[in-house]
Amino acid sequence: MEKTQKWKSQFTIVALGQAVSMLGSHGVQFALIWWLAEKTSSPLMLGISGIAAYLPMTLFSPLAGISADRYNRKFISIFSDMTMGTVALIYAVLLFFFDLPVWTVFVMLCVRGIGSTFQQPAIQSIIPQLVPKDQLVKTNGWMQLLNSGSFLLGPVIGASLYAIFPMSIVLMSDVAGAILASIALAVVKIPKLEKAERKEQHFITEIKEGLQVFKEDKKLFYIVIAEALCMFFMRRYPPFIH
Repeated sequence: MEKTQKWKSQFTIVALGQAVSMLGSHGVQFALIWWLAEKTSSPLMLGISGIAAYLPMTLFSPLAGISADRYNRKFISIFSDMTMGTVALIYAVLLFFFDLPVWTVFVMLCVRGIGSTFQQPAIQSIIPQLVPKDQLVKTNGWMQLLNSGSFLLGPVIGASLYAIFPMSIVLMSDVAGAILASIALAVVKIPKLEKAERKEQHFITEIKEGLQVFKEDKKLFYIVIAEALCMFFMRRYPPFIH
């Protein structure tokens, strides 16, 4: 009974910390793009901002997944979260004192995209280390619910904050989320990976093996392609502002 309560409390701490972090991240992402729309009134700038935000996910996802398998997942997650929070803090301070050029937003979005790319697989890999195998389906469902809820509520919170406060203040919500998520993960003891779970192959070899899985399993390949197309056509940006 005590063991059950222990993993539940640890999972709850991590999940709530991540929920706060995701709310801040999605809110700031939305507010930044809205701010860019008001500042430039340019669809081209919005398109470039989307590339800056999501291209790193395409480029670094294979490396991020392999890193989560090989290295300390807790460190990767905390380091990624705190890096995004630090960048948001620096940008908020600079924005408070200076009228920054538009290209700095692209740098900000790119760094956030890279951090998120490494942070997400690390967190997803930590959950099975905390939760018993027979509870993985339930806990994964809760994590997906928190993720989806943050995706929906984050922009609402971001838009509300942006309507009340200047952009430099809105960015601080991302800083607060990163700090809280990192503290939550830091206080939880993550069991060490068994040596048998560690992979010693070169990361290029592992990428090739991953591609081979898609080649052999056509159903999985079609599902991934369908999901990629859905994400590609999903509307993520606020309406163009004249």
